[in-house]
Amino acid sequence: MFKIVYPEEIMLARIKVLEAEVERQREALRAVRDTGIGFPTGQAIKKITEAVGMLGRGEGDAAARELLGAIVYTAAAVKFIREDWE
Repeated sequence: MFKIVYPEEIMLARIKVLEAEVERQREALRAVRDTGIGFPTGQAIKKITEAVGMLGRGEGDAAARELLGAIVYTAAAVKFIREDWE
């Protein structure tokens, strides 16, 4: 059987995903402020390395997600430099 999905349900699901992503970004920024620039740059390197391995195993979608994660950590490092570096 098929379930009818209403636009409101789709929007609520998208909002939940976005809220979860915002919370992950907040956690990453908190970690940067607590530990310094080494945390986000190390995480970005780790994610890039993992993405390369995933590509070698033919896991392109997973590799793309890892690279997006690396971008988030790199952005956190830039934000730290611009706002919190003293």
